[in-house]
Amino acid sequence: MRFERFIEEVGDRPLIDTIELAREQQNPSHFRSQLSRWVADGRLMQLRRGLYALAPPYDRVTPHPLHIAATLQDSYVSGESALHFHSVIPEPIDLLLPEGLGPWIDETPSRPESEHRRTAHSNPWHNSPPPPLKVIRCATSGRPRERHTPFGDYDYRHLGPQIYAGFETHEVAQGQTADIATPEKALLDLIYLQPGGVNARYLSNLPSIDWSRIDIQVLSDTAAQSGVRRLSRAVRLINRMLCPTRISRLAER
Repeated sequence: MRFERFIEEVGDRPLIDTIELAREQQNPSHFRSQLSRWVADGRLMQLRRGLYALAPPYDRVTPHPLHIAATLQDSYVSGESALHFHSVIPEPIDLLLPEGLGPWIDETPSRPESEHRRTAHSNPWHNSPPPPLKVIRCATSGRPRERHTPFGDYDYRHLGPQIYAGFETHEVAQGQTADIATPEKALLDLIYLQPGGVNARYLSNLPSIDWSRIDIQVLSDTAAQSGVRRLSRAVRLINRMLCPTRISRLAER
């Protein structure tokens, strides 16, 4: 197949699934060799095996990053990426921290209660904002992995079948869709995936969350439907945190 004919067939697609195209060719092996040459020539960009996008200036449609996330691997956008999509946080910032930093409370038994002090580990971000989220965070029922593409990086975290739910399909660009967690499920996924996330001080220190965009009743129902006890406990902590008469008391603990 000549490249000009290839563009005629797929030029209006944001992403190109070449596995089906190869089956339609008289010589699939030769077609795959052509794809490799076009990538080497800078005409095509490969996102993974069997998935490509036309490179500038041959592209007519730019693939949306969230549409890419849904196409690279069976998944839904969640965590900070979904919270940003729903305007719950103003910008995508990394709210998941390494396991060694949790649960961020200095409660050494040998120290008297009156001597407890907040340390760098009691506030995950310790007087500085969390770093920008450089990847799009996704939940998958399949294998967890990171994928690196010419359009950005994608972090797929595994969720079991009992909690792989709570997402809706959105059109993120004309003709391009992605499954995206509801605001409440995105927050619960974030807590679930964070070691030590079910913790009053961690939850109260989550920065920049617009709690008016979180429906607490939906949050509670979603946690209950998951059957994961620690998520229901997290909702109870959030309810206490949002109660005006307890905010100052929570901060002093």
